[in-house]
Amino acid sequence: LLHETWLFVAMAFAIATGGISILFFPRFQAFVDQKFLGIKLPYQHLPEIYSSRITTSTSLPSLLGLLETDVFPSLLIRQYAFLQVSEKGLIKLMDKGIPNLATFDIETLTQKAGEYIPSLSQQDDGPRLILPLKVGTQTLGFWLLGKRDPDDLYPQVEIPILQSLANQTAIALSNILQTDQLRNIYESNIDRVEKERKRVARDLHDSVLNQLANMRNSLD
Repeated sequence: LLHETWLFVAMAFAIATGGISILFFPRFQAFVDQKFLGIKLPYQHLPEIYSSRITTSTSLPSLLGLLETDVFPSLLIRQYAFLQVSEKGLIKLMDKGIPNLATFDIETLTQKAGEYIPSLSQQDDGPRLILPLKVGTQTLGFWLLGKRDPDDLYPQVEIPILQSLANQTAIALSNILQTDQLRNIYESNIDRVEKERKRVARDLHDSVLNQLANMRNSLD
């Protein structure tokens, strides 16, 4: 009887321990990921979380901050660059550890986009993966992703996930650029209206003064 009692106690303790582990292990894992690995967003649901977080990034600094502090660290990417395509060429929006960015051009990046680029040596700090940021047929920029923990690998199965994040970034960047353009047009219209208002006021002022002067001369 005593043996059966101890067996029952041991089974109950094991079940309770297992239940507590199942309940608290995800929180413990999240704590370790955030404090020691810098992972702020869970990788399994990163595209969904990013799509909801990106809607609050209504300016370029907020978008770049989200990528730098949350997204790239959660992907364990240590080196990266964000280049914008403009009429004058490539504009560096963000860079961490990718060398010789001035040597890249749009045609070269387009040709190498979407394929894993293995390192040639331990000293090779070049990009391992280049992803285009496209809206429709228009390319707005490129992600250059470099060294990544723990082994610098970008498996083929992960590239579509990373490309989906790049596509979401492209849409956000497009909205920000269009908003900035509309704001500039609005501000330029305000300046033009204000200048026109001052010109009309000045003309009226001069006209009234001239009329008063003529009336005075007539009275004299």
